[in-house]
Amino acid sequence: MASNEIPVELERLRDNVRLTPVFYEIFPPRPDPALDMTVDWFEIVLHAEADARRPLDGWAGQAAIALLKELIEFLVNQTVDQSCERTLSSWYYTASPPPADQPLATMRLFRSVSLVLFNLPAYSQDDESPLLTAIKSQLQKLNVASIQIAR
Repeated sequence: MASNEIPVELERLRDNVRLTPVFYEIFPPRPDPALDMTVDWFEIVLHAEADARRPLDGWAGQAAIALLKELIEFLVNQTVDQSCERTLSSWYYTASPPPADQPLATMRLFRSVSLVLFNLPAYSQDDESPLLTAIKSQLQKLNVASIQIAR
């Protein structure tokens, strides 16, 4: 494979992400560096936007859920070694209320899946887990953007 070619699986997932926009969030969010905390876990949440007027829209909804699960599986296969533990959620809805100056109709609804990785080597919140860095790199290659959901 030439150096400018992208693996077929990555290209296919990238095309699917283009058709069904997917976003990610990382938990825990970075706290105040003055707290000097260390953590040994993190959570990646993938979101695919749903139509808030028709949240149970059959085929499109099932395709979005399948894509989220496929992306999680791809990330795990590409980056996670067997030494850390992980849990994968069932899919669920996440709602994002509109900004204070916007009408309620601008609420966003997402189908979401979360992957929690734990029992990692402890890392400081000032730094980033090497595994998290690798996952973010894969998400960037897939054109999955970070998003902040209003809570």
